[in-house]
Amino acid sequence: MVVVHLGLFWKGTKGAEILTKPKVKFLKKNKISVYAAHLPLDKHEKYGNNIILFKLLNVKPKEIFDEVGYLGYLKKTRSVSSIANELERKLDTRCKVWRFGKNKIKKIAIVSGSGGLSISEAVKKKVDLFITGEISHGSYRLVKDVRLSVITAGHYKTETVGVKEVGKLLERKFKLKTVFIDNPTGM
Repeated sequence: MVVVHLGLFWKGTKGAEILTKPKVKFLKKNKISVYAAHLPLDKHEKYGNNIILFKLLNVKPKEIFDEVGYLGYLKKTRSVSSIANELERKLDTRCKVWRFGKNKIKKIAIVSGSGGLSISEAVKKKVDLFITGEISHGSYRLVKDVRLSVITAGHYKTETVGVKEVGKLLERKFKLKTVFIDNPTGM
């Protein structure tokens, strides 16, 4: 069985069947099951990507943020740089940091992966810092205009932490051996 975050089929993806057909054929031929849990894994309150990102920062989230993310408060204010440095170290990634808002951070929101659509919610909720995997080029001006500090830690790096946690759960609960296959995209 292969556990993945992003599945093979996407509603509305034109021409995707051309790309997925050989993959499905390979899986069937080799009797390999696939379990994909995109948004449920982002949102899960114990094993989800966003919860794990909060745990990496030693922060307990307080509420759901924009359907799949979480919002929480640091115990003590921290600088944007110190948070970015900690994410870089713990995720083995290179963060992009835009310090357009506060530098002393207390209230943060996290949406793993491509969280650019959650920027307006971050503004509405008056967060000090928004952390995500990536945002679009066009979002740069928006976060600058609304004076929001943002850290992007990489789409791939922010969406593999949940799959790794699920692997640990499967090992504990079912005494299985799991292997995480690291296949970074550089994004």
